[in-house]
Amino acid sequence: MNKLFYWNQDNNRVTLCFLGIKFKFKNKLFKSKTFKMNGYNNKIYFLNNDCKVESNLRENINGLKIVIKGNNNVVSLSKNNLYTNCTIFINGDNTNIEILESKFLIRNLGVWCKGNNNLVKISKDSSFESCDIHSIEDNCRVYIGCNCAFSRNIKIYPTDGHSIIDIEKNKIINIPQPIKINDHCWIGDSVIILKGTKIESNTIIGAGSVVTQAFEDSNVAIAGNPAKIIKYNVQWDRDSATNKIAQMHAVVERESNPHSCL
Repeated sequence: MNKLFYWNQDNNRVTLCFLGIKFKFKNKLFKSKTFKMNGYNNKIYFLNNDCKVESNLRENINGLKIVIKGNNNVVSLSKNNLYTNCTIFINGDNTNIEILESKFLIRNLGVWCKGNNNLVKISKDSSFESCDIHSIEDNCRVYIGCNCAFSRNIKIYPTDGHSIIDIEKNKIINIPQPIKINDHCWIGDSVIILKGTKIESNTIIGAGSVVTQAFEDSNVAIAGNPAKIIKYNVQWDRDSATNKIAQMHAVVERESNPHSCL
C-alpha cells in the first residue's frame, strides 16, 4: 500500500499509518456484530426506496454478517429485509454487491466473493430458503431479477474455480461467464446453476436440476441434468395448489351465478 496516510477499521482495532509507520489501537467505539472490514475505501450503503445512505458501520442488522477483506468494495442493501443466517464475504478488490428490499424472508443466503471486479445483484422482492452464490474468480457476474423464489440447498457458480486447458491450443476454455435469472422465477430444491446460464422470466426449475445453458423462452418449466425444457406455457404462484384451486372454483361459481353474492 503506497499511501503516506491511511486508516483501517474493523471490529477489533483501528490501524493508523503515517509516513509508513503503523499505529494500532483497540477500537472501543466500533462494536457492530454485522460488519467486519479490513482494507480501505470499503463502503456499506443502506437502500430505502430511492435513498442511499452510507452506514456508520456501528449498528447491527439481525441475521446478517458482512466480512470484507480488500479495497474499494461496495455493499448496498436494504436493512429492512428480514435476514436469517445470511453472510456476505468479500476477499478482493472492486466488488459490488446489491440486495434490494424484499417483502419476503431471506434465509441462509451466502454471497461468497473471492477475486476482483465481481458483481452480484439481487433485485426487489426475491426470497431465499438456502442459497450460496460462489463468485470465486475475477470478473464474475450474477444477476437475479425481481420476485424470484429460491428453495433449499441451491448453488450458483458463475465460475468453475479451477482451469480447464485445451492441450492442443494451449488455451483456457472455462473462463467465468455471467449468470442471469430474470423476474419471477422459481428455483426448486437442490438446483445447481452453472456459468453461462440465462433464465427468462416466469421460469420454473425442477428440484435437483443442473442448469448449464441459456434458455430463450419464458413461461417454461425446465428440469434434469443437464436441464432442458419439459413444459411450455406454464406459470407459478407463491400460493399453494390447494388454495389456488379453491380460488379458481370461487371464480367459476361467481361467473356462473353472478347474483349469488347479492
